[in-house]
Amino acid sequence: MMVVNAWLRYRSHAQGRLATQLVSPKAPVGRPRILSPAPRLSRVHHRSAPPREVRLDGHNHLPEWSQSRERCKAKDCSAPSYVKCAKCNKHLCLNKSRNCFARFHTA
Repeated sequence: MMVVNAWLRYRSHAQGRLATQLVSPKAPVGRPRILSPAPRLSRVHHRSAPPREVRLDGHNHLPEWSQSRERCKAKDCSAPSYVKCAKCNKHLCLNKSRNCFARFHTA
């Protein structure tokens, strides 16, 4: 008899506690939130252009064939190119229709 009474008291107490937890406004609902926002991934920083004095000095700026095809680094061009400057190490267009290589080293 004592066990049955203990079970009945436990069940009524547990149901009452559950009801107060569900009604309580401070009770957390759903998944726990992350307190700090996720850090933003920084963009890849590109290497800057060579100094103006080096770029325009006119010495040893020779076109060189590269194994990788990268975007042209001239100001108004974004075409892919295999040609790069041996001194500046920048990919530049050098073909029949565009000569970004000469434009990059003279202007």
